[in-house]
Amino acid sequence: MTLVSSQYLAEATEHDPQMQLPTHPRLPEDLLKIWFNQQTLIITGGVSDVVLRGKAVSELLQQLVPLLNGQRTVAEICALLSAFPATNVRDALTLLYMQGVLEEGPGDQAGLDAAVVRQFGAQLKFYSRYVDQTRMQRNRYSVLRSLQDSAVVLISSARLAPSLSSALANLGLGHLRLLLLDAASIELPSFATMQVEAVQLDLNAVPLGWSQLASASADANLLVFAADAAHAELLNRLNRFAVDQGLRFLPAHIHADAVELGPLYFPDESCCYECARLQQELRSTSAPASADASLALNEQIGVSQTALMVLSALTNLVQTQAANTIYRLNNDTLELEAQTLYRLLGCPVCATVNPKLTAGDLLVGPEHSEQLPLLYHFDSADQSYLHAVRTHQQHYLSKNVKASTGGFKQYATRERIDLRPYLSGWPSGFDSPMLPQLPPAMPIGTQPTLRDLTWLCLTTFSRYVSNPELGWEQGQRLTPSGGNLSSQTLYVVNRSIADLAAGLYHVNPSLGALEILHTGPVYDELNAAVPDAGSLPANTVGALIITGLYGRLESKYGKKAYRYTLYDGGVLLHSLASVAPLLGLEVWQAAAFDDDAVRSLLAVHAIDELPLYVVYLVAPQGMEG
Repeated sequence: MTLVSSQYLAEATEHDPQMQLPTHPRLPEDLLKIWFNQQTLIITGGVSDVVLRGKAVSELLQQLVPLLNGQRTVAEICALLSAFPATNVRDALTLLYMQGVLEEGPGDQAGLDAAVVRQFGAQLKFYSRYVDQTRMQRNRYSVLRSLQDSAVVLISSARLAPSLSSALANLGLGHLRLLLLDAASIELPSFATMQVEAVQLDLNAVPLGWSQLASASADANLLVFAADAAHAELLNRLNRFAVDQGLRFLPAHIHADAVELGPLYFPDESCCYECARLQQELRSTSAPASADASLALNEQIGVSQTALMVLSALTNLVQTQAANTIYRLNNDTLELEAQTLYRLLGCPVCATVNPKLTAGDLLVGPEHSEQLPLLYHFDSADQSYLHAVRTHQQHYLSKNVKASTGGFKQYATRERIDLRPYLSGWPSGFDSPMLPQLPPAMPIGTQPTLRDLTWLCLTTFSRYVSNPELGWEQGQRLTPSGGNLSSQTLYVVNRSIADLAAGLYHVNPSLGALEILHTGPVYDELNAAVPDAGSLPANTVGALIITGLYGRLESKYGKKAYRYTLYDGGVLLHSLASVAPLLGLEVWQAAAFDDDAVRSLLAVHAIDELPLYVVYLVAPQGMEG
């Protein structure tokens, strides 16, 4: 297990606006603190257990933890612990905050009435345990404030309405507009803090009570349709109504035979119910239960899970899971099983096509797999509901810290060629960090050499190439990457670069070396995979292959990792195209090639590494390859 020190976290997050400490830090009292031994503290009861180790546990934390009641500022806490340097106290607070066990104190109660705070004491404790999941809420009180300010329109049967209304009231919802599907009269419990407006939805009216619905949803935050019987026509019309009105919509089929929740529709972002219907077989034939029948166990689960989906949609307390997803309750295990969906570009209700594309340009359907990259791109955009779990902290996770400080791909058993000796005699202009101004082109010798290749690869691809005489700890950083996680990988296919045998090499920037993968006529094998390679100039001396390791980015960026990996590859390509002419080399690039053939050439079979570009290096005219 890799450990990260509190000092490192404090220094790394000091200037991160998302990582600023609470002004009045509070360690929730309902989290259990277990002093396992003199140097180990376990904090449990939240999303995950937190284990803290070291001398500071016995010396500092035993005095610090009792002060974290949210009543004191950071400065006041440091003053009370004057026996310890203030920087050490702040480092410890940063570590606790990064581990998700601190929130803003009760002084920030989001303008809530004291009676409301007392009414929802148990819920507030529950919310405080999850505030760290997305950090979209500052503390437990801001979660309740969001609920109190929200209005939900609930269309439901008389049988489900009381239970679902009670579940929403218990969350802390402020306003509920209830539209009943049937004529049965119901008695709702008295809710102390939730205002309920009940209206009869006349299914026989023309149109189907839409004037009532339009009035009720005018300023609503969410429309929920929860039914215990099939209402196929009404469901489709409600779906279209939500899309037309730009209103979030959650359908829920809750029946003793089957419970099916979602998808939760976000306007212009996620798939709608029609998208789901076209992709999956949805429930549409359940017979209605008796109006006075009590709810079965699986129906009770369906009600509670629907309420939790409403909670995530209104507060962003946790990541919204129900968007682009149908949840079906397994009646044997009583577990919800997720069925992933995607937004159909050809959906007759919610599809929005890029205006640059005409209807004839975009062919959709299972027989048109060539559209899948476009579909993936549309579905992995920066959606408002896609708050990756603790996304604000991913950059500081120990595995990402390791990757961002030199965790490049390497071949442990391959023979290496050390490139560092070739870095002597820095060309003018290459000795400034970040290369703010590109130096003038330098003349190349009679034939490109290993020294020229070293400068090209390590200048564009390395993190640490620097002139020791300048005192730079980390010099050239010409090519950035998403999250500083180095998704780019670079290979060399040599044809006739001097001082280097023909073959295939991997560039290891951490060691400043080439790792020998295969010697021989690899160049010809590469050309066979690249269309029109036969038209390359005779003075082509070799090629560079850029691949993307999108698995590196997934822990931080989730679905967006694939797209960011493509960006990273393009940035490296641009760096190579900018620096190569300075060394007297011309660059010819190819992005259309036989992917499988290039994978086979590189012996890259992992699903998270994909070839992106082939970059041919052409020597000055008159130098035959």
